Amino acid sequence: MTWLSNPTALQERWLWLGGSVVLAILAAGVNWLLHSPPGKLVVWQQRWQRWPGRPWVQELVRLVYYLGLPASALLWRGALTERGLGLQPFPWSPTIISAAHTVINWTDWVRDLGWTGGIALAAALIVFLSQRQVIRLRHTSPARHRDIGVAFRAAAYQESHWAFYRAPFVLLWGTALGSWAGILPLLVENILNPLFWEELSSAKRGYNLWLNGILFIASTLIYLQTQNIWCALLADIALRWLWGYKSTAPE
Repeated sequence: MTWLSNPTALQERWLWLGGSVVLAILAAGVNWLLHSPPGKLVVWQQRWQRWPGRPWVQELVRLVYYLGLPASALLWRGALTERGLGLQPFPWSPTIISAAHTVINWTDWVRDLGWTGGIALAAALIVFLSQRQVIRLRHTSPARHRDIGVAFRAAAYQESHWAFYRAPFVLLWGTALGSWAGILPLLVENILNPLFWEELSSAKRGYNLWLNGILFIASTLIYLQTQNIWCALLADIALRWLWGYKSTAPE
């Protein structure tokens, strides 16, 4: 396989991943500094919060980071592969060259969607039972703000990010081990993020982090069974909308 026999591609693959982790850590550090100490930084932060163009700049940065980096790694000199990312062709794709291949592809998609539905249903049931427990203990129910647009955007960013971090390990160690090893760079990002530890002390933020963990496990299980990122994306969107949940990415 070319991705194993090309040492340049192997090196670039880890450089892309390492660069992404470093950018995430630097961004988290800057965000923490802007929110924490008194003085000029807080004044600058207040001006930044009041600036009308801030949401557009933030969204552009997220778009470039979460979607632009994986796309660049895939298209630039083949640092990543479609197989590693889980970019399965759609049944109507022009790359399907014969009727027999079309039938096989449709069959694969039906099977993949079956696995996706089962895993998503299990994740939804786990969260439902946990919410029932929260309601019983606190006599309050978690607030929900269902927005399909927000769910789609957050799911697209998160699934792309997870696939990006998972792909090098999948290509190195295979699907079974590599899929779970993709959590390693995510752990590094969070451990070195000061805001992560502050969020753990907040009941609401801690609950959101727990939901994010459920989504990661569901996404990984779907990838293990299907190697299809589109199915993982579909499940992620549905669950986020159902829970009224969005990413805890800093503003």
